[in-house]
Amino acid sequence: LIAQAQVTIPANNPNETPDNINVTNKPYGNYFGYERSAAIYTSTEIGTTGTIEQVGFFLNDANNPAASTPVVIYMKERTTNEFAAQTSFPSEKSGLTPVWSGNITAAMLSDNSWITVTLDVPFSYTGGTNNLEILVETNGGNAGIESDVAKLFRVSETPNLSSFQFWQTDGTPPGNSDPGTLSTFRPNVQLTFAATVQPCNPPTNLSASSVGTTTATLNFTQSSTGDGGTYTAIVKQGTTTVKTVSGITGSSTTVTGLTPGTTYTFTVQKNCTNGTNSSTAGPVSFTTQNLPCNPPTNLSASNISTTSAQLNFTQSSTGDGGTYTAIVKQGTTTVKTVSGITGSSTTVTGLDPSTTYTFTVQKNCDNNTNSTVAGPVSFTTDDLPCNQPTNLTATNVTTTTAQLNFTQSTTGDGGIYTAVVKQGTTTVKTVSGITGSSANVTGLDPGTTYTFTVQKNCTNGTNSSVAGPVTFTTDPLPC
Repeated sequence: LIAQAQVTIPANNPNETPDNINVTNKPYGNYFGYERSAAIYTSTEIGTTGTIEQVGFFLNDANNPAASTPVVIYMKERTTNEFAAQTSFPSEKSGLTPVWSGNITAAMLSDNSWITVTLDVPFSYTGGTNNLEILVETNGGNAGIESDVAKLFRVSETPNLSSFQFWQTDGTPPGNSDPGTLSTFRPNVQLTFAATVQPCNPPTNLSASSVGTTTATLNFTQSSTGDGGTYTAIVKQGTTTVKTVSGITGSSTTVTGLTPGTTYTFTVQKNCTNGTNSSTAGPVSFTTQNLPCNPPTNLSASNISTTSAQLNFTQSSTGDGGTYTAIVKQGTTTVKTVSGITGSSTTVTGLDPSTTYTFTVQKNCDNNTNSTVAGPVSFTTDDLPCNQPTNLTATNVTTTTAQLNFTQSTTGDGGIYTAVVKQGTTTVKTVSGITGSSANVTGLDPGTTYTFTVQKNCTNGTNSSVAGPVTFTTDPLPC
């Protein structure tokens, strides 16, 4: 609260001698049965606005005043600063209701002091081009209830301005046909305005700084009112309040426990010491940082076969969830992509035997970010087994020739076959590069027993074990 403002007019409360003794016993004198007065005080003299709660007039001297004087006070605003002509009191107070009605008693009167009453109805004074007119009536009745010097109030002059007008009659109150008497002297007055509540202004310049994955500093400029107080910051995710920080005395506060990669808004309100709250400043939005999407580590390949391999890795240790994607390449060509891996390994199939591959793994985090790529790590699939042929037989045997037959091995690996013909332990024929399932040998000796074997020569550079031997005998020469 701002303390009550008390305005004295004139400011130094001067004591001047009026040109008419009837001015000095106003406004509370009751020498006549019915006395009336109206005084104008300008907005410049008043110098403030607000609610007038008390009015006082300075008493210079009291000389055997009436024990009790009935008094009614009125107030109104007017734009002129003087009475341009005499008026009647009924016309001056037309439409007004009293701001105070009561008795000024002798006990209330002390020489050289303000005689102040608290208004029954406080008066709202707006100032500006509006001046203040105070109207007072005393109603002792008949021919009055005290002498003309019973109450002598302090007055001062407003040169060249008829700022005061008074009426006084016996028997009946002044009526419409009773013009007032104008004067440039008027009673000094003291106005007391009600205490006002200082505005509780909101803070300004809201911003968020030092935003991390789970924390943020909320900043603002404190309001520039003289009223003290603290501030309350409220953080929301959507319409849900997630943090309330009360009792902030500085220009910032740090909130913790936020969720990474999340958009929040915050507002700040001042809580003033007069028990009022400012309007809410904000909202202002900010987004916490994403958790780092770290790559997996320790890539390796195991359980490698001719067409498959198990790709292994250690998952990243960040708190952010997600899945993993493994990419297998042969040279620069991608041959396999495995997405949505939730564990620490995946098995790829459909590879080529005896082939060198590389693979990489990347984490796909829940916050829609991807880690850097881990790898590449290389591995080579196993060779296909170089299986031997089967079902060796010799047919179409003549005196010097024979057809050597076999069933090719069923492996997917290509290759050729080599047949070796022996007589005892001596190799007599070697047939290489056989692509079919048989080979013809010639130049054999009639009536001779031979053995033959067949071996596969695979395209991967390996040879099968030797199939055979199988025995056959050439026909003898005819006798």
